[in-house]
Amino acid sequence: LVYGPAFQGLAELWRDGSSAYGIVRLPEGLKPDGYGVHPALLDAALHTLMGVRDETDGRKPVFLPFEWTGVELYAAGATELRVRLDL
Repeated sequence: LVYGPAFQGLAELWRDGSSAYGIVRLPEGLKPDGYGVHPALLDAALHTLMGVRDETDGRKPVFLPFEWTGVELYAAGATELRVRLDL
């Protein structure tokens, strides 16, 4: 896949056991106006899934979220998010 500049917001990624942590930032030129969470930030937050996948037999599984729990929005209009994903 080729992502345009609006969807390259994953700035930091680290892992601790089965949890992945990330910092995502809204790229310059995009404004968070009118969104609780800008779609580009939400997409970048999902890129944190790459931090919790393991290679098995030389293949890298792809995780797709189908259930959301523990999601909290403390303020609208953010340009940066801290993300924690647990498997």
